[in-house]
Amino acid sequence: MKPIILLYELKNRLNRNLYCFGAGKIFDSFIKEFANLNFENNIKAVVDNNLNRFEYPMKIVNCIHIPIISFGQMLNDIEECDCILITTLMYEEVIEQIQNTDKLQRIPCYIYPIMRID
Repeated sequence: MKPIILLYELKNRLNRNLYCFGAGKIFDSFIKEFANLNFENNIKAVVDNNLNRFEYPMKIVNCIHIPIISFGQMLNDIEECDCILITTLMYEEVIEQIQNTDKLQRIPCYIYPIMRID
């Protein structure tokens, strides 16, 4: 992993789908911090390993409904041109999950707020 300027890189990738991995307070913090950039328009889904904790698997951000999906569903949906942003304090677990999945090896992956997985 090497540090990068998250905002610069993500702004340059605004034409890509973004999968946010983690549906809790860190995700909410990311949305609030960068509200002026309207990232919610590019978030394809929020991924969470524990869907059972959500009564309604949906995040509503500025009137946009963003589905909360499983890791398996992301694997079905994600394309090589998409990005992953880890938005959870359990980032080590998520990094391991991503690194152990062949399909995700070429997907750009970031850890909010300033890290990237290489």
